[in-house]
Amino acid sequence: MSLIVLPFENSSGDPRQDDLAASITRDVTDRFARNPGTPVIPAATAASYRGKTVNLQTLGLDHNVHFALTGNARRRGDRLIVSATLYEAGSGRTLWSQRFDRPDNSDEWNSVIGQIYGNCSQASVEAEVARAMREHPESLDKRDLLLAAGAIPSSKEDFLKQIALIERALTIDPDYIRALEDKANLYTNLVSNGYSSDPSADLSTAMKAADRALQLAPNDVWALRRKASVLHLQGDLEEAAALIRKVLELEPLDGYRYRELGIIQMTQGHFKEALDNLTTAKRVGGSPPSPLFGQSLAFGLLANDRFAEAIAEAQLAIAQNVGRDAWLALIAAESENGQDTEARADLQRFLAMPRTYRTLAEVQKNRQFAANSKLLDGLRRAGMPAE
Repeated sequence: MSLIVLPFENSSGDPRQDDLAASITRDVTDRFARNPGTPVIPAATAASYRGKTVNLQTLGLDHNVHFALTGNARRRGDRLIVSATLYEAGSGRTLWSQRFDRPDNSDEWNSVIGQIYGNCSQASVEAEVARAMREHPESLDKRDLLLAAGAIPSSKEDFLKQIALIERALTIDPDYIRALEDKANLYTNLVSNGYSSDPSADLSTAMKAADRALQLAPNDVWALRRKASVLHLQGDLEEAAALIRKVLELEPLDGYRYRELGIIQMTQGHFKEALDNLTTAKRVGGSPPSPLFGQSLAFGLLANDRFAEAIAEAQLAIAQNVGRDAWLALIAAESENGQDTEARADLQRFLAMPRTYRTLAEVQKNRQFAANSKLLDGLRRAGMPAE
C-alpha cells in the first residue's frame, strides 16, 4: 500500500506563500512516514514533480506506487485553507477529497494534517481490500487478511469474523506485528463491548498478543496503546497510565491517549489532573473534535464544580448523537447547578430511552462514574432510582 505525497500547490497566487505549501507537504509526508505499514516515496523524489503535470498511471508504474496524494494550500487573512485529494494511481480514480477552512493556528494545522492522514489511510485500506477480494479472494496473503479485518465491527459476529481473519494472518506469520496488535485490540474490544463470554481469558489473550508485539518492537506506539488498554480493563490503572504517558512522549498530539489518561485519573479520583488531560484531548483531538472528547470533558468539568460548562459540553455531545453517557453528565450538572426542573425533565427523557442506565446501582458499575461523587449526587437529587 505504497503512497506518494506530491508537492502541495500554493493556491494563493502569492509567491510568499510557497513556504506554506511546502510545509504542509512536509508534515503530511512525515505523518505517513511514521506508519511502517505504509511505504512512502521519499520526499526528494516527490519534490521532482513540483509544478509538473503528472500522469498518475505512469507515476504508479515508475515508482511502484499504489496511491497518490495531491493538494493545495493558502492563507486568507487569519484562515488556513487546505484541499487534499487521494487518487488510486493505477486507475486515476478519486478515493477521497476534502477542503479544510480553519483558524490559522498550530492546533488547527496539526488537526488538518491528522485528518488528511486518517482519511487517506482509511480510504486506501478500503481500496486495497476491495482489490484483493476482487483479484484473489481464495488466496489472501497475511497483509490482505489484516486489511480485510480492518473494518469497524458493530456486533459480536463482526468481532469473531475479524478475529478469525487475524488468526489466519498469524498462521502465515506468527510474528506479524500489525496482526498481533490487531489481535490484542479485537480481544480487548470484545470485552469492553460486553460481547465476551470469558472476559478474563480474552484479556489474557489480548495481553499475550500485545506483549509479543512489544518483544518484537519495544517502542511501537500501537503495541503500547494496546497493552495500556488491556491493563486499563484489568484494573491496573497505574501501569496503564504509565504506558499512556510513554505513548504521549512518542506521539504528543494523540488526543485519544490524553482522553484515556484523563478517564483513568477520573477513576482514581484525581479530578484536577483528569480535567487538564481531558481539556487537552479535546484541543488536540481534531476539529471538529469527536463528540467523545466533549462527552468525557463534561464529566471532568462536573467533577471540578464547573457545572455550567459541563452542561454546555454535554448538550453539544448529545446534539452530535454520541450516546447515552452524555445524558448522565447533563442531568447531574443541571441538578448540581440548581436547575432542578431541567434535571428532572431530562432524567425522565433519559429513562425512556432504550438500552439505558435505569438505576444508580447500574451507573456505579462503571468505575469512573462510581468515583465521581458530583455525578452520583446530581443523579440522586434529580430522582434516579437507587436500585
